[in-house]
Amino acid sequence: MKTYQWTTDSGKTIELRARCVVTMADDIRDLDGDKLDMGRKQSTEAMLEMFVDGIKTDSCWNTAFWRTISITKMPGYKKIWGIEKVAFTDDRAVEIDAFLKSVIAEGTEPAVVETQTADAEADKAEKIESAKSVITESKTTICNPDGTLMTRAQASAWKHRYNQINNEGGEGFVPVIVTVEDVALANSILGQ
Repeated sequence: MKTYQWTTDSGKTIELRARCVVTMADDIRDLDGDKLDMGRKQSTEAMLEMFVDGIKTDSCWNTAFWRTISITKMPGYKKIWGIEKVAFTDDRAVEIDAFLKSVIAEGTEPAVVETQTADAEADKAEKIESAKSVITESKTTICNPDGTLMTRAQASAWKHRYNQINNEGGEGFVPVIVTVEDVALANSILGQ
């Protein structure tokens, strides 16, 4: 359990107590008596509690809500997304975000970090392959009469006309058109 404490301008003592353990656990599903091993998945046990002058005022178990967000009705102030009771300044928010991130990082097993890294690399490789595919398809896609790629708006209008003519406005095959925006996105992915 880690703690973070500060005193407000009004003299109240605010204390955050947080604990987090992230592990890899077997994911076994029970299918009416048959056990199906789905592999391993991430399992998180966490609790964030807020105490004001020693009295517990709020808590949050979901680490997805362990971050600070702006308060729309109070410009210049923030709160913890999962904790509703206390507002603080942007300077304090930076420290609280760092505290919450450190609790999660310290409680995460190395096996979880390895799995997350492998998943991120696989996702990146998939995006790169998809971007290469878009670039390849752009060479043979349907184009404007002058040979340039269509924008999304032009492609949408072309597809609508195609559907009206060939599918009589109903459901049916409509060709995929690679647009200028698709190529720009693919190039930005490949440029990273």
